[in-house]
Amino acid sequence: MQFVKPTAKFRTVAMSLVFMAMITPSIVAPQIASAKGGNLPRHRGWVEVKPASGKVGTWTVGGKTFVATKATQLDQAEGALTVGACAKVKFKVVNGQNQAVEIDSEPAADCK
Repeated sequence: MQFVKPTAKFRTVAMSLVFMAMITPSIVAPQIASAKGGNLPRHRGWVEVKPASGKVGTWTVGGKTFVATKATQLDQAEGALTVGACAKVKFKVVNGQNQAVEIDSEPAADCK
């Protein structure tokens, strides 16, 4: 077996691939976080008003109004999202309205 010295072109390509592998996570990670609502504002408080039927409609949490759509995710792992429950809302502002991206139930201690 004979050792072949890599050419300058090969080294350049190899180093480019290494560089791309190193920076790819920093490019992709913010997009993943954003897709999951990682960079969205959050508001925590007691659920004061919720839609009469289902999740779609107007919610008031901690004195702030949010509009939930079919795309809004509900996480009730810490309890049912009923009036009087503690909740955290991830939201975005769309046409001047707070649009709920995700509404999570939270332990009551988080709202005291």
